This record gives sequence, C-alpha cells and structure tokens, in this order.
Amino acid sequence: MNFLLTPYVAALVLYIAELRGRLTRDRLSLPLPSPPALVAILMASYAAQLAILCVVATSTARYHAIAQDGWVMPLPVIFPNFPHAGPLCAAFLSLGALQSAALVALYRLPVSRTLLWSGCALNLAISVAAPVLGSFDLYGYVQNAMLGRGAYSPPSVPFPGEYHIIDLWFGEPTTTLYGPLWIPIVQMVMGLAPTLVTKMLAFRAFSAALFLALLAMLAGNGQPRRVLAVIAVNPAMAFLTVANAHNDLLALAILAAAAALVRRFPVLAVAAIALAGLIKLPYALLGLPILSAVRSSVLRWTGAVAAVAAAVGFSWLGAGPAYFRALQRHAGALDAGEVVRAAIILFAIVAIVSAVARRPRRVTAVWLMPSLGAFRVALMFPWYALFAFPYALGRRRVLRYLMVSLPFVTALITPEMMQTWSFAFAIPLAVILSLRLPGKAPERA
Repeated sequence: MNFLLTPYVAALVLYIAELRGRLTRDRLSLPLPSPPALVAILMASYAAQLAILCVVATSTARYHAIAQDGWVMPLPVIFPNFPHAGPLCAAFLSLGALQSAALVALYRLPVSRTLLWSGCALNLAISVAAPVLGSFDLYGYVQNAMLGRGAYSPPSVPFPGEYHIIDLWFGEPTTTLYGPLWIPIVQMVMGLAPTLVTKMLAFRAFSAALFLALLAMLAGNGQPRRVLAVIAVNPAMAFLTVANAHNDLLALAILAAAAALVRRFPVLAVAAIALAGLIKLPYALLGLPILSAVRSSVLRWTGAVAAVAAAVGFSWLGAGPAYFRALQRHAGALDAGEVVRAAIILFAIVAIVSAVARRPRRVTAVWLMPSLGAFRVALMFPWYALFAFPYALGRRRVLRYLMVSLPFVTALITPEMMQTWSFAFAIPLAVILSLRLPGKAPERA
C-alpha cells in the first residue's frame, strides 16, 4: 500500500461520509477549564512543540552536513530521519491533539477582549522568536528577494557568504513557485535587512502584522469573538503563518479584504481574488466561494471567470512560462496515486463550484482543498491546510471546524514527523472516530 495516499483517502472518506450524513459532532463532556487556563495550555503546549522540533532539526544529518561545510543555520529546519523519532513524533502529535481539544473548549466559553488580544500577542511573540522552522520556505523567500524576477530563471552561480546555505540545502538552482506580485513584496520586506537571519526575522514581523490585520478584517466583517479567539490563540495557525512565515497568509489577508468588500463592491472583490492568485496561483480558484455573497448569478459567475482569467493571464505576463513549469516541479510518475489525487481534485472543484452557486457547504470539504495546491505532490504538507480558509470564510460553522481541527491535523500530516503508525493507525483512527455518530444537516447558504 502507498501510505503517502492515506491523508488524501482520509479526506475523501470524510467528505463522502458527510454527504451521507454519517459525520459526528465533537462532544466534549468533561468539565471545561476557564478561558485563561485554556489559553495557558495552548501557549505552553506550543512552546513544548517548538522545543521538540528544535531537537529534531538539530539532530538531522542534513543539519550536520551543512555544519561540516562551515555554516550554521540561524534557524534550523526539521528534516526526516532523526534519533528517537517514535517518542518525539508521538509527543508532537499528542500536543497537537491537546491543542485542538483546548480550542474546542475555548470556542464554547465567553472570551474577553483583553484575553483574546493578550493571548494573541503572546502567540505571535512565541512565533516571531521561534528557534526552528517547519520548512525551508523562509530561506527560499530570501532567495526570491535577492534574485527578484531572476527567481523564475535562477542562475547557476552560488550565493556568497552565509547565503550559501541556500545552495547547500537546495543542491541546485531552484525556480520560485510564487506569482509575480510576490517578488516585489518580499523584496520590499527583506530589502533593508542586512543579514540572512534579519531578513527572515523581518518577514516574520511582517507576517505578525498581517496576522493582526487578518483578525481585524474578520472582526470588521462580523465574525464573533469566539471565532476570532480560536484563530488568535491557535498555535498551528501562528506556527504556519508567522514562525514559518508561509506567504499563504498574504493571500488570506487579501481574500479576507475581498470578503469584506464583496457585498458593496463586488468588482473590487473580484480584483482582490485575482491579486491573491498573483501571490499563489491556486488562490484564484480557492477564493471563488467568497463570491457567493453576490446576489446576481450573472455577476457572480462572470466575476469568477474574470478572477481566474486575470490571475492566469497576469501570471503569464509577469512571470512567464518558467513559472508554470515550476509548478510541476514536484510532479511524479503517473500511477494509481495520481488517480486518487485527481479524484480528490475533482471533488474539491465541485465543492468550490457548489459554494459559488450558493449551495450548502460541507465542513469536511476543507480537507479536499489542499489537493488544489499540491500540483501532483505525493505528500500533503501541513500548510496546505490553509488552502481551505477561503472556502471556510463565508460559513461560521465551517471556519470553526477548520480552526479547531488545525493543530491536530497539521501535526498529523507533518511529513517529517510521520511514522508508519501515523499512516497505518493514527489517521484511520481519527477518521473512524469522526464517523461514529450521525452528523447534523449541513448549513444552508
């Protein structure tokens, strides 16, 4: 069996189960701690996860190989094959499960404005200061900033000085996977920082500001405080978007602005969706459910086509064919796994079209959305879960489900922290527990 398909199959099983009314609701019958205690649990468990990842990152052969070449990674990156993998992975996953349980409890309790923002500030402070990375992407962003448009056709000349770490990790010139709007933004953020580590910290600080802007836009768009709370103090959300500084947050902030504009200024919302696609092309498609707020079906579908066409067209004009070739960089050989992933992509597209058509949204459709950003990648990386945010944005129940599930699910699918028992036992068990009870009817649009 190809264990790498397990997360994809699990996503498909959950979605079909919900269509058939066999999805359980979470039931937390234990006494609920106070909101401050829950926030403390979330922050302490987040710090513990970072400590585990730091041990992992500094124990890998890749880290020591770079050190033997005379370079020290200012922010070490986790990589597979490290000592004591079983206990470390089990502890990491257990902390993710604890965080999801705490977020479920927090959602059910009144959260004061003071606790929300102080908890958010602590969450962001821990993330900006995190001593480890879950992926090498932030180093790749430094490469993008230094090369500019040359990132679409990188030269074979190695980077000088400490930036040579980038060459040692990639092993060859690597084309950026991001759109033409991304390049000037990352150059602006990192341009004044003089060293490798300060460039990365500058982008983390920028991401923390974006995180606050996202919360402000969600609040302005009418999201209740308890929804804001499970985003603001969510360790997984902060780890993915601030500590790892994945540029998905930039696209999400743009799409949150689109959601705020769509009812009064639908044309501006369409433009914003296209702009998100110029950061990462999949967001031009992932952002379309936002248009369900437009009453006119003609304007809704015209806007959807226009947003996708504009994102593709301007990406071609701004980045050229090298960008589109790069999106297939991780593609593997055609096999049975490709058929499974193609089926999930089809279901994801159907779910998006259904949302634009103002049909009911399914909570488990959020786990289909990562397939649209994978570009035939066998692994489902944890930050792919962020692709579901635009679909969830318009329905409170779906957004809440995504946010409270995020810590456990992203811990479960972090490739470097996955073991055979993760694929063969943990993921199937999580699915089985989700199917134990009939679920309630889907929310109407």
